[in-house]
Amino acid sequence: MRLLCLGLIGIGAVGCAGDSLNPAALDLSGTWVFTATIEETTQSCNVTEAPITFTAVSADSLVGRGGEGGTIQCSNAARTFAASPYLEHATVFLSRRGTSVRIDRHGSLLFQGEIRSDSRMSGTVTTDSLPGSWVAERQ
Repeated sequence: MRLLCLGLIGIGAVGCAGDSLNPAALDLSGTWVFTATIEETTQSCNVTEAPITFTAVSADSLVGRGGEGGTIQCSNAARTFAASPYLEHATVFLSRRGTSVRIDRHGSLLFQGEIRSDSRMSGTVTTDSLPGSWVAERQ
């Protein structure tokens, strides 16, 4: 029985060792689809399915290009504004340190958060440091 338990503990340790996230080993190149809610002082905005394709410049820096599709729709207490294209053909820059990620557009913060896995990033800091939430999933 003692040998069986030691064997099971050994197997469990091997299984757990592979679960840790090594951000330095992750290649973030490729297309990611962003969804976000941005809370401004007088309105809130929802970004839906905005694709960005990233290409590596260095190990910790990528340049991205907004693809076709994706919208932003804002509303305030009085009305809801029509959805319009968001990030189409826009150039953005992604930088990372460890699991932290920052995406800028035109020199201003677009999204800031964490790499959660090889196929998911998310955070709670949005455009110009406004509160909200965002998620990006690898396509």
